[in-house]
Amino acid sequence: MNLMWNSVSKNGRRTSPSVATLRALLRLIQRTREYLLSIVSMIQGVMSENTEELLGAITSFSKLLPNVRNSLIDEVIRYEVVPRFIEFLRSPHTVEQVAAWALTNIASGTYAQTQYVIEAGAILVFVELLNSPVDDVKEQAAWVLENVAGDSPRCRDIVLCENASAPLLTLLYENINLTMLRNATWTISNFCRGKNPPPD
Repeated sequence: MNLMWNSVSKNGRRTSPSVATLRALLRLIQRTREYLLSIVSMIQGVMSENTEELLGAITSFSKLLPNVRNSLIDEVIRYEVVPRFIEFLRSPHTVEQVAAWALTNIASGTYAQTQYVIEAGAILVFVELLNSPVDDVKEQAAWVLENVAGDSPRCRDIVLCENASAPLLTLLYENINLTMLRNATWTISNFCRGKNPPPD
């Protein structure tokens, strides 16, 4: 039980919480309620067929996910939002890029969360996006693959099996964009990590 309700005075008598404490608790409850309602609203928006609602919801998720605990990412997974994000990777540029950013943060979570992104079929789509005509999308795709490949030797091998090496090497040879070069270099370096076995 919360210690707030069991405050004990010097003479051993239990005291009631102060008005200030109660007000603080009410504010916390209100903020928590608003936060949960916003999550529900975002999930509904992601499932919408309205482009404006979709973009708003995905953008909200992409801003929220870098700053939350893994438990919230588990909730996003539980409500089947990840497959929807993967669908958006084949959408017009704005939606595509924001969905890629949201998936980057989910794939950067726990091992189980990374596995879920893999099993949902995201890796092949991200490898395809390495050939996107849009630099921002290619950068984001390289970043996701970097995170996944660096998670474990098994994850690394999955990325390699989707033939990510060739388009990444193309990015290295054909680009002067420093962010692109950094992301591609880190991804390739993650291909060379681990001992179970090392890549050919």
